[in-house]
Amino acid sequence: LFRMVEQMRTLIDTAAANGMLTDALPLAVDIECLGSYGWSVWATAVPELRRFVNRVYERTGRKPVLYTSKTMWRQVMGNAKGFGDLPLWVACWRCAKPYIPVGWKTWRFWQIRPYKIPGIPRKVDGNVFKGTDESLQLWRGQPMVIDGGATISGDLLVDLELGSVGGTEVRTRDDASDWTD
Repeated sequence: LFRMVEQMRTLIDTAAANGMLTDALPLAVDIECLGSYGWSVWATAVPELRRFVNRVYERTGRKPVLYTSKTMWRQVMGNAKGFGDLPLWVACWRCAKPYIPVGWKTWRFWQIRPYKIPGIPRKVDGNVFKGTDESLQLWRGQPMVIDGGATISGDLLVDLELGSVGGTEVRTRDDASDWTD
């Protein structure tokens, strides 16, 4: 979570350069740490992560997925409860069912265990999507398009192409104000 703005820009610029912002699953943010890197300061980590995911949303029109485990969420984020609005990719290997971190009621992806795939020299992570093949394809989605592709509009009335963006409400803002309710 250090250098949050630089990391967010690098993530989005790299994803955009590789065609990963359209016809792709949402970006994912990995929330875990190693003791050798030091310990997380929750008072800093929680607001930094919220700023990071908000900026990803502002730049892409999509909420990122948070990848973590129940243990890592406690260690890195102090069991912060304010992130349940984001899709969860929970790591819980060899579990009969995933242990959900504090703040979420369910998961979107579950990393269940490593698998050996013929032709690949080492095991790879196995993941499960909670939904149907059709809902996974819809979730890949396209970002919202404003006025036929304009990056910005000064008009009071704009056309929105929502693609597969879910929801029933739209929040707006101009450069000088906060997001609307």
